[in-house]
This record gives sequence, structure tokens and C-alpha cells, in this order.
Amino acid sequence: MTWAKGLLYTPLVRFFSLNSMCLAAVCAAGCGPDRPPGLEGFGDIGGTDGDPTGDGDPTGDGDGDPTGDGDGDCVDVDLGSDPEVYFGAVIEAGLGSDHDGECVVSPGPDYSAIWTAPFTAPYRLTMYPDIPAAMSVLQGACGGPSLGCTAFNFPNTVDFNAVAGERYTFVFDTDIDYGPTYFDMWLYPVDDEPSDCPFGELFGTHDGRFGSTLGTSNDFGSQCGGDGAGDHGYLFVPPVTGLYEFHTFGSDYDTVLEVVQGECGGPVIACNDDAFDGMTVESQLTVELSAGQAYTIVADGFGASVGNYELTMQLIDDQPGLCDDAQVLASMVPVMAEWPVESDAGNQYFGCSFASSERRFVWTAPADGLYRASQDATPNFSGLAVLLDGCNGQDGMCATTIPGEEPTLVFDAAAGQEIVFVSEWDPEAPGLITLTVEAEGGGSGCGQSLGSELPAVASGTTLGAGNDSEGSCSFDGAPEAELSWTAPANGSYLFSLEGSNYDTLMYIRDGGCDGPELACNDDTITDQMVDLWSSIPLDLSAGQTVSIFVDGYNGSGSYELSITEL
Repeated sequence: MTWAKGLLYTPLVRFFSLNSMCLAAVCAAGCGPDRPPGLEGFGDIGGTDGDPTGDGDPTGDGDGDPTGDGDGDCVDVDLGSDPEVYFGAVIEAGLGSDHDGECVVSPGPDYSAIWTAPFTAPYRLTMYPDIPAAMSVLQGACGGPSLGCTAFNFPNTVDFNAVAGERYTFVFDTDIDYGPTYFDMWLYPVDDEPSDCPFGELFGTHDGRFGSTLGTSNDFGSQCGGDGAGDHGYLFVPPVTGLYEFHTFGSDYDTVLEVVQGECGGPVIACNDDAFDGMTVESQLTVELSAGQAYTIVADGFGASVGNYELTMQLIDDQPGLCDDAQVLASMVPVMAEWPVESDAGNQYFGCSFASSERRFVWTAPADGLYRASQDATPNFSGLAVLLDGCNGQDGMCATTIPGEEPTLVFDAAAGQEIVFVSEWDPEAPGLITLTVEAEGGGSGCGQSLGSELPAVASGTTLGAGNDSEGSCSFDGAPEAELSWTAPANGSYLFSLEGSNYDTLMYIRDGGCDGPELACNDDTITDQMVDLWSSIPLDLSAGQTVSIFVDGYNGSGSYELSITEL
């Protein structure tokens, strides 16, 4: 900051001296369109037409709140994002009181301005009021935490640290309604040099950097020190969750280490001045960090100390991964896993529910297609997550239900894609948990599952079976056997009962037992002959499950079923 900028201060002093001598005459003349040039910063805000800002809001506070009771947004003007702002306005009763005061109780009218920091740096906000007033700086919007306040000074001044891209609200307040209160404000960065954060990045689980803080910007500070020293901040996004160690061993000055949550701005979550309980002026700390979250690792100095630093980072204790103790499911559909509620593998995934118990499963999709995962934990509460990026655990779907209902998720998967299922539940009552993965093709298959193998074969008898279903080509009621099979890929398939010892009849339905019929056949015609065994060719999609009914024309017997690709 140089006094070249202070040239703006001289006319301000003359202006406020003028106000103090002739408030009624000069200030009244400066309120309307014929105001003196020295008051041009006020715009038309000093008018008395019942709409001081001309925005259709009679309170003039820009919040669409005609009562001015503070129920709406408190902001009266947006100052944009210039690093240096000079602005004038008037506080009058119609604005209402949106703030009770940070430093002192101030029930009088107030005026609020919002501003976005263009770069990270310390800033100074100065207010020149014509009567005693208060001023405060809030982080974020109107209800944000206070970064500083001052009252009844001339001028009022607050210094604060701003982070690039963050918004700040400036509140200019009065303790009582004096009538129109004119003020000018001046905002500027205290340092001419903008922040150089991030100075670089750290990568992986073991990395280091060399550098010097001589001549650098002072962007950070903490309870451990660093408020008066130049510093370098390094962006770090941990690849895994775990305990990380940072140190400055090998540096040639009195260092301070800080870990800040977020990129170049946010709360300090860990800091250290002197390692080994003050046995050295170098710094060391350990801190638990989460995978995928942004942090800023700051090489700072104690007091005004600067110099050459060595910054080292390493992971010293990582948490188990999602798949470290996961159970592998067979790469087929349908596939099922069952376990008692007491069988808890420990919580590793926190992206779905707050249930206390958890198990994880890895499954590879056998074919391109649409799949359904469901879980039965009756009568306990349960949740189910499907992680489409496998063990990375970032791309997830989640379903939770009330006790007694099954969480169910339907998802697309490509052949060979690794999927992780996370089962969560509260073990309030004894019982079993069941996880089922099946193809989404009209429902789960009916009867005995043949999986998705090719060729698929099955044999059995319909003697003594029930007569529960009929196909469109059925002639007379006869016992039947039910089986299901899932197509491993898009293609044409032949379902054949050749080799059966009786006059068969076969029909195939899409999905489950009650799905729509796809085809029905009694006899197979080959080489101008009619064979009494049934056959059906079908075009199916990858992952499509069908139910196969082996029935009889008018009786029962032993059957041989084969499924081959055409």
C-alpha cells in the first residue's frame, strides 16, 4: 500500500468537514439531480420519491421486502469484484434494520453491500460517515460469521483476509434513526501483490518440495503463527483416505506448518510451529485426510521469519479399501448371497445410509445389459449401494427403505464391468440378510435357474409335477417343469427338447413366471417329418432372462432340454 492511493483521502476530508459545518444546506443540495460533483458517488439514492433506489422496492434494500423487516435478502447493492472500490450511499429509515449490530447494538437503519474477492489477499475497508455509525464485514451472505467490526470512529476501518472467488457482505449501520446518513466507503488490498496460492501441488502418497518464502505474499496464518510471514501454499488432493505426515525438516528458518481445508481458503484443520515439543524450530504434524478432498498445505514462518524450506509429505497409515475384505460373487445372473445379521465386516462406505453394520461384495457383469440388485433384511432397516466404478467407490447409487421393504436398484453394466455392492443394515432383530442380483428382463426367472452358460443343458421329469401354467399352443392340461436362463449376449438361441421320451410342449415367457409369452411350440418339423419333441428359436438381448416351461401335449415324462446359440 502506497500513499499514491491516499490521494483519494484528501477530498474526503474536505467533504466531511463541509458536511460538519453545513449539513442542512450543502447536504440537502447534494441529494438530487443537481448535487455537487463531490457527491456523485451517491447516485440518485438520496431522492425522496418513496423508492430511493428506483428498483420498485420502497424500502430501498433490494430484497423485495416492502416492510423492511429483514425477512428477505439484506443486500442493497452488489459491488462486483474489482480489487479497489470507492462507493457512496445514504442510510435512511426506509431501508429498515436487517442487522442488530456486531460490535454494538444498532437497531437503526442499515445499508448492506456484497462484494466478490478477485484474488486472495488482505483487504482494508474504510467508512467515512457524516454521523457516528458502525461497520462490519461478514463472510458470505447476510447471516455469515463476522470477520471484523468497528463503531463510532472517523473513519471506521476493518482489515480482513479475503479468498479469491468468495463473497463478503459489508454492513453500514446506525444505532438510531438520525435521518438520512451519508457515507463513503473505500475498499482496497493492503498488499499490492496478489496471492501466489496455490504455488504448486503435491501428488500421490509420498512427495516433497523445495522453495523459498523470501519476497512471497502473506496469505495464511493460524494459532501456531504465520500471520506476519510470507508463505507458500500447495494444493493436495489425497488419493486415499488415511493419516498423513508433513514436516519441514531441513529448512533454514523458524517454520510453521498449516493444513487448510479447501483450495487456498478455508478453516485451518491442523498446524504446528516447533516439532518434538519445541526441540527444533522446524515443524511436523500428522492429520487425517479424506480421499478426493482438496487441502492446502502451507509452508509458513513464525513471526516474520522467512527463508528456504523443505516440505515433505507421506502417508503413514491408510484406511482399508472398500474391496480389501469384500466377498467375490460369481459372474452370473441370478446370483445370491446370504448371511446372518451378526456378520458385520465393518463400516468402510459412508455414502448411502447411517446403518451400523455393513458387508461388501464384488461382482463382474457377465454381459452387456440391464440388471437389478435387491436386498431383503426383514424386519430390520437396510440400505443398498451399487458402486458402478467398482472399488474406487465414487460413482454410486443408493436405496434405503423402511423395515420390511426391500431396497432395489436397477443399473446398466457392460460385460466385464466390475461392480461393488455395499449392504448396510441395523441389527435390531435376529435373522438373515439376502442380496440378489439378476437380469432386468421382466422380472426374475421362474423355477430352476440355468444361469447364463452356453450351451446350457437340463434333464428331469414332469411326472408328479403340478399343472400350474398353460401356453398358447397347449391342447390339454398336463404337468410342467419351470426353468429360467439369461442370455449372455445379444443373439439368436435355440431351445430344444430333443431326446425327451414323451410328446412334449414348450412355451417361453419373458422374465418371470407371469411374464409375456414370447413363443409356444408343440412339435418340431424336420426333413418333412414331424417329431414329437418341441423346439423354439428366439432372438434375445444380453442380460435378458426368460422362463422356460417344459409341458406335455396330453401327458408327462422325462425331458432333455438344451440351449444353444444359432
